[in-house]
Amino acid sequence: MALKIYTKGERVLRAEAMAIDARELRCGRDVGQFAKTATKLKEILERFLETLCCLDRCFVSADWLEALSSPSKVGTTQVGGIDFNRARMRWVARALLALSVRPGGFTASQLAQLVRGQSSGVDSQYGPRQAAYDLQKFRGKKLVCQMKGGRRYETLPAGLRTISALLLLRDQVLAPLLASTANGNDFVVSAESTLLDRLYGELRGTIRQVLDHLGFAA
Repeated sequence: MALKIYTKGERVLRAEAMAIDARELRCGRDVGQFAKTATKLKEILERFLETLCCLDRCFVSADWLEALSSPSKVGTTQVGGIDFNRARMRWVARALLALSVRPGGFTASQLAQLVRGQSSGVDSQYGPRQAAYDLQKFRGKKLVCQMKGGRRYETLPAGLRTISALLLLRDQVLAPLLASTANGNDFVVSAESTLLDRLYGELRGTIRQVLDHLGFAA
């Protein structure tokens, strides 16, 4: 199966879900099952678009940041919190975002495969058992849920917004600002710079003054 989204002229954005092999949908392949196949593809496309909307409008509250690393419960089992300062947790979070568009959810084995692909051999022993353990942590925070009737999981809409917000704040806001403050180089904005580059330039100047006022030594 394939999902794609692309522009169709200046004002049209087109999204498509395609079954390259209809057997993957498990609806049957004869003409009489065409309505079921179309409905299944519609559900896949809606899930894809819902995921994009959540990623585009991500959010995390200050209270939730405080509670993130605290233990939680899945049923009667107590599980640990989520520490985004650990590379392994960030790998798991990115893998959850990537797997969120899969129809029918994903398995612990599929999560483990994506985590190993990000670790570049550092965590080559990461397997389904470790993935299931980490999934318990995300389930405890109501970011991921286990689907009915099997050992498959899906990332909840609130989980998509929270996970993408945490990764965005760390990778695209905090890390670049601290790096620019530490090197002390002036940020040159050229005529070809994007709007985001110009906003970063303004923010770098302001944040340096804030850190100086608070006694943060660059």
